[in-house]
Amino acid sequence: MPRHNSLAQLELFILLGLYRQGGAAFSGDLRRQIRNRTGRGVSLAAVFVTLSRLEDRGLVFSEISEPRPVPGGRARKRFVLNAKGVAALQTAVVQLRGMLEDVPKRLVLKPR
Repeated sequence: MPRHNSLAQLELFILLGLYRQGGAAFSGDLRRQIRNRTGRGVSLAAVFVTLSRLEDRGLVFSEISEPRPVPGGRARKRFVLNAKGVAALQTAVVQLRGMLEDVPKRLVLKPR
C-alpha cells in the first residue's frame, strides 16, 4: 500500500513550530510552543518521535549542537526544516484553508 503524503496534526504543528522558529529548533522549544499556542499538552517523547518520523520522511534533518557552555553541559539535537518540509507545510496549509473555506464563523474558534 502506498504511503500517504499528508501530515498528521502533531506533524503539522511541529513543522509550523520549526517554521515559526526560523527553520530550526530543539524538541523542548517545539513542545513549549505547541502547548502555548494550542493549549495541548504533548510529551517530549511524542515530539521527539514525531521529529524522527519527519526526518525519516526527509522533511527535516538533525544536527548536534555544541555542548552548552556550563559545567556538565551536553550537546543537544537540533532539528532543521528543509525545502521538502517547507513544501509539505505549504501543501498542508493550502489544504487546510480549502477545508475552512465557507465554514460558519461560529465553528472557527479563537485560539486560547
